[in-house]
Amino acid sequence: MLQRRLFLLLLVLLHAGMACVHAAEVGSFPARTWGLRQIRLGDNYPDPPFSSIAQSRDGLIYAGDATGLLEFDGRSWRRIPLPTESPVLVLGVTRAGALVAGGGEFLFVIPDPNAPDHVIDVSTAIPAGLQGSGDFWEFAEDDGQWCVRSPALLVCQGKAGFTAIPAAHGYGRMFQTRNKILIQVDRSGLSRVTTQGPQLIAGGDVLDVESGISTLVEFPDGSLAAVTRRLRGIWHWRPDEVPVMRASIEADQLMMPV
Repeated sequence: MLQRRLFLLLLVLLHAGMACVHAAEVGSFPARTWGLRQIRLGDNYPDPPFSSIAQSRDGLIYAGDATGLLEFDGRSWRRIPLPTESPVLVLGVTRAGALVAGGGEFLFVIPDPNAPDHVIDVSTAIPAGLQGSGDFWEFAEDDGQWCVRSPALLVCQGKAGFTAIPAAHGYGRMFQTRNKILIQVDRSGLSRVTTQGPQLIAGGDVLDVESGISTLVEFPDGSLAAVTRRLRGIWHWRPDEVPVMRASIEADQLMMPV
């Protein structure tokens, strides 16, 4: 009798355990989630640290290291061959799914990452080439085009193909909002990148390259905020308004740089 009761109790506990497992799988209970992980590439990929990173719409992660481009699908890595073995400093995934990779005086476009053998060398698509451009950094995209910039050159691709706009004095950081590409232009100010090139926004001259924008974000109502290093302040403005400093940041109030 006692053995029968123990057997029935075991069945009940087993059933309850299986029910909990099923509930976790279907979402009744919180399923196990992963925290931070350190992912090592192993001996096959000896060239970290990474210098750039981007994610595609289907969840693939792309990273640039000292000799080129890597792809990570969540389980394994593969190296995507590029025409040159150089540090990849900027990566971008366009809305059409193309992969953009650039670095020191080179810029490549892979229209389909699943067919990486087809690589467009942007230097051959621009009459003057990329010599003297320097290192390419930020990537941004709006409805009409995507762009990357170096200190000396702004390169964009739109419906008309590739365009390259040399800087008269120099380009600073480039930022993407919901549907705008903004760039700091030396001796001019914060400008919007149009298909004809950078155009100064209203009051953009107060946010020139020397102001050193660290971060720029767009709020749901379309207003913008920027954090600057030179004046150590937070600026806020709406479209077609002059940027105004809303808060100053004293250096002695900070325990570390922001």
